[in-house]
Amino acid sequence: MDAVRSLLVQLGLDHLISRFEEHKINNLSVVKSLEISDIKELIQALGDRKKFISHVNSLNGTQNDVSMLQLFSF
Repeated sequence: MDAVRSLLVQLGLDHLISRFEEHKINNLSVVKSLEISDIKELIQALGDRKKFISHVNSLNGTQNDVSMLQLFSF
């Protein structure tokens, strides 16, 4: 969990640490495997979500290919 905690603090998302702990997202391999639907459930605020997605995409070596439609779809 230390790596995930550090990541969230680095991104200014430390207010989400308890949420990630609650869902047992405790290492970076789990973070890298999160899907859009998972992220939408974890991170409600759009700005925080975009910041997180952008960073995870850079960890995965992909571009931010998440469209606004995907972010707002229900």
